[in-house]
Amino acid sequence: MTETAFEDDASIDIDDLKGEIVRQPNLYYKWSKKYASAKAGSFKASEILKLVKSEEKASLEEVRAKLDSQVRSDWDIFGFDKKPTEAAISSWIVTQQAYIDQLKIKKDTIMEAVEDVASAIEDEETYDGAKLAMGNKKVSLQDLVSLRVTEFYSEPKVPSAYRQIAEQEADVEELNTELNERMQKRTRTSRKKGA
Repeated sequence: MTETAFEDDASIDIDDLKGEIVRQPNLYYKWSKKYASAKAGSFKASEILKLVKSEEKASLEEVRAKLDSQVRSDWDIFGFDKKPTEAAISSWIVTQQAYIDQLKIKKDTIMEAVEDVASAIEDEETYDGAKLAMGNKKVSLQDLVSLRVTEFYSEPKVPSAYRQIAEQEADVEELNTELNERMQKRTRTSRKKGA
């Protein structure tokens, strides 16, 4: 998943809500489809891991069986003084290079399959998050449309109680201005009479 493709699909052009709403179902389908594909990939990788484990176990058992057969038939050639016990045979098998090599192959092959499973799970979780984000985008679009309809972006509406207080304050200020003008007029008039 490319980050920019997801970011482009997840972003909302607030100036084109109509276009966003029209595109939303297709975007949700697109990311749901990617999630479903990733989920299938995760399942396949898990099944392959099971198969690899089974096959590698069988290969290791095959090497073990060949070595076991060899040591039982020709134990004296392999350095045993007398017929070896089960424990001695098992101890000898795990020290043989053929067994060690097969064990390393088993480990490497299984680790590779585990990495594939981990990567598939990461993809699945990422696309699941993207699908959820597209669902959240739908809700956000609905909220934005609702805000537009209720004139969220219009001029602020002042509640009537606040409007009345503001009008009363304006009236009081107007009266104060008028009183100040009258007092100044009287003061000028009384100064003229006294002079």
